[in-house]
Amino acid sequence: MQNACRRGKIGRAKGDILLEYSNLLFASVILPLSALALFFDRSAEYKNLILIVTSALFLLWGRPLLAGLVLLSWIVDFLLALGIEKLPRPKALLLGADILWNGALFMLYMKPWLTGHIIKEAFILPCIAFYTLKNFSYVFDVFSGRCRAERNPFCLMTYSVAYPFLLAGPVVRYGDIEPQIRKRSFDTSLFSDGLCSYAAGLGKTVIILPVLTGLTDITLRADELTRGGAWLGTAAFIASAYVGFSGAADMGAGIARINGFDVKDNYQPISCGSMAGSLVKSCNTTMIELFDDIRSFSGRKAVSLVMTIILGGAAGLFYGGGRIGVLLGALVGAWLAAEYFIGYEKIKAVPWVFRAVGALAVCLLIAAALAFKTPADCRAWFSALLGRGVSEGFGKGVGGYLMHNIFVIIAALVYISPLRTLAAAAAKKISEKNEKNYAAVQRLKTALLAAVMMISYLLLAAGKL
Repeated sequence: MQNACRRGKIGRAKGDILLEYSNLLFASVILPLSALALFFDRSAEYKNLILIVTSALFLLWGRPLLAGLVLLSWIVDFLLALGIEKLPRPKALLLGADILWNGALFMLYMKPWLTGHIIKEAFILPCIAFYTLKNFSYVFDVFSGRCRAERNPFCLMTYSVAYPFLLAGPVVRYGDIEPQIRKRSFDTSLFSDGLCSYAAGLGKTVIILPVLTGLTDITLRADELTRGGAWLGTAAFIASAYVGFSGAADMGAGIARINGFDVKDNYQPISCGSMAGSLVKSCNTTMIELFDDIRSFSGRKAVSLVMTIILGGAAGLFYGGGRIGVLLGALVGAWLAAEYFIGYEKIKAVPWVFRAVGALAVCLLIAAALAFKTPADCRAWFSALLGRGVSEGFGKGVGGYLMHNIFVIIAALVYISPLRTLAAAAAKKISEKNEKNYAAVQRLKTALLAAVMMISYLLLAAGKL
């Protein structure tokens, strides 16, 4: 399991990809200045220009040469979509050309991961993943008739390069966002929601995520691997993946709302309602919706099943890397395909105990695909889960770590469990009784988010000292 320890460090480096919205320079300088610039002019054209400029800076922060190619790629998508609309006969070939184009862009950035290297500008990888998928969704929507091809290249450029949608989604569809690109005004309620969303996401990634990542590391270390530690480390790993992604998605959606875009969240509460389907949809909700549209458009179940397995393997490669990631990712894809074939309504009729067991099995597959690099590491971890050749405790130092971070651990447990939904429902019920209660709930929410943001900025600043 020594490789597993090294793999944990790699996993943490990959986790840092999702933290670029919480970079101290971005959070304290770029975001406030770009938000302030929006007040200088009310026109949508001006707001689009500010968004294009700040998005270009955000992308060029990584690898300037390739980022320049990415920034220019909207022209290719613009021309291909026009061709699909005006030339119906070869439109399938034009769609295929767009798949190859965006796929080639993605592979240029993916190459370091394929060779097992961690690059300094690693945060740019999810940018390109969402960038290429979002641009393809526009061309596909024109192909399928969901929206018309855009005639104004600058409107499409605003959609294409907007940085709020690059790190963790949502994968906004052009037909949904186009009216807001052409006309949007300052909305105090939307701006306030955006600040709250950004503050919540910042707290998740700066306060909660490092604690969960640290817990994963100390429980899955080779020299302290125990049965209890293996289970606790697996739970911490799954929780850290969800918290990290939802935190980045919160920040992305918050920045979009600050810029005047009314977008939906890209994640849902964790659920075992349909086992793999619910778990996967809890992260990347809008991406799964896009895949569902593509699958439905094909009209053939066999094509849909094969596509789901391939996408699962691709996800395992990107998030996990190596052969084990591809294999186990494909297995999760096959599970999803089986659920789709059986039908989610039938699955939801299964007693919740069996669905919970199935969801646990999917979680273990996902953890195995993402947390370990070699089959040997994976086997050692699985043996520890079963208690073979290891002690029953949690491992050295785990108890002290839990006590030292007890409040953050409790916050994480509340967030990933049904307690979050119950607390939100209770707050809503109290606020609906009368205006006084509503004001009190809003003040409490504002105070908590302000405290979270202040603590987050202090931690970010302390990390730079």
